[in-house]
Amino acid sequence: MPEITSNDKVAVQSFINTQFGLNDPVLAADYAEIAMFLSVEQRWGPEVARLSGFLEEEYWVQTAKGFSNRLSTAISTVGAQLGFSNYSNGIVMAGFTDPGVFTSYVSKGSFWKDAVSSNHGEYSHSLQWLTLGLAAAGKRLSLRTTASYLFKNAVAHQSDKEFVVPGRNQPSKIYLWDFLVDCFDFGPDPDWQANTATHTARSPTHFNTRIQASKTWIGRHLRKRYAKRGWAAPGSPTPTSTKGYAIERATQKGYQQQHSNSGGNYVYEHSRVTTPVTVNKPAGPRGRLKGQLTISAGAWGAEAPRTATLQWTTRLGTVLRLTYLGNTAEFNAGCHDVTFDFGEDAGHRLTVLNLAKAKAS
Repeated sequence: MPEITSNDKVAVQSFINTQFGLNDPVLAADYAEIAMFLSVEQRWGPEVARLSGFLEEEYWVQTAKGFSNRLSTAISTVGAQLGFSNYSNGIVMAGFTDPGVFTSYVSKGSFWKDAVSSNHGEYSHSLQWLTLGLAAAGKRLSLRTTASYLFKNAVAHQSDKEFVVPGRNQPSKIYLWDFLVDCFDFGPDPDWQANTATHTARSPTHFNTRIQASKTWIGRHLRKRYAKRGWAAPGSPTPTSTKGYAIERATQKGYQQQHSNSGGNYVYEHSRVTTPVTVNKPAGPRGRLKGQLTISAGAWGAEAPRTATLQWTTRLGTVLRLTYLGNTAEFNAGCHDVTFDFGEDAGHRLTVLNLAKAKAS
């Protein structure tokens, strides 16, 4: 049985229930559903595309407001909507975190930014679990418990037997978390009952590689992020170590060191767990998002600066309000449906208004 397939539900459920000491058929069934879901790209791929749409909207709201850490904040917002109530977006794990420290964060429901290698990816685990949460919310993944609970509980159970773990000198016991979402895409031929090698989304490296190969917004965004930093593409035989970059950035940005170990690995936290950080980065054009322009003052219908407010609400309910000062010759008093753009591409020619003249609140 090299890889988990859609026909293995009973076998996977029984294996998880007994091997990881759950003694709970309902919980084991949920974890088996997760393992099977992540093993079939035809199931998780469309969910990533759906997730990408939500992330894109929230990202550009943060851009318009001038906040830094925009992708982490977008992930946080989507996570909160999907029941990850204890989600944190100001945690960085630079290098391999000690197991006890790692499990303490997971058991509290914290997401984090990984800094191990370009293959693994910074956001792979967050995106894995948001994909699962979105699929469950849409009844496309059948779970009887919440994705948030399953996330936190995945580090509460260790295997009875020892698994072959790529990169380790000898077999060792693993957490249920490792079995589900932290496998490796190299080493021995995959065998889900004997090792943690897989060529499916149960491996964060495989998941990261496939996302960046996709045509989704999150795929494009991550590719640009890697190119800007000069990192090797995911799946590279010579991945870039991202630990040093993370340590340098965390130090520059005032993160507080919480944990360290003899291997020179660190965990950092930042106040942006609760407080957004403002930067001077104006929004440029991209996105073609729909909103409403409400006329609040001025003599309209003339080619002269007038004041108006633009309000746009994302699908998750985040509200962006923009105060606009510009040419209003196309408009009359009242409320107008408009198309407006956000983003990182060049130019400021917009369909209705120029966000370079707008201030967000």
